[in-house]
Amino acid sequence: MSQTDSSDAEEETLTPQQELARATWAHNKSRVRELFETTPLGADDATKYLSWASLTDLAMMRFLLDRGADADSFSIRLAHRGSLDIVKLLTEFGFDVKSKGHIILQ
Repeated sequence: MSQTDSSDAEEETLTPQQELARATWAHNKSRVRELFETTPLGADDATKYLSWASLTDLAMMRFLLDRGADADSFSIRLAHRGSLDIVKLLTEFGFDVKSKGHIILQ
């Protein structure tokens, strides 16, 4: 196998969703923003990665919510381990605290 063949084999082609997962996990805001601007990512993708961004990065969380992530899909159990700012942000985007708030007390 030539050197060119081996380097081609090492390169992996990622789907936009796989790239989004890596960028969100790494809290790479510029790459996440770029992916939403240049690939066919939508609200379902934003929802899927919302919990990955949340507890450490409110700006990333807001970005995903702005892209259509479903605030009600977020686990209230995660929210209460974070901060009140997380709950405030989620409610701004339609999170129903009244129907899920009792879970925090458990």
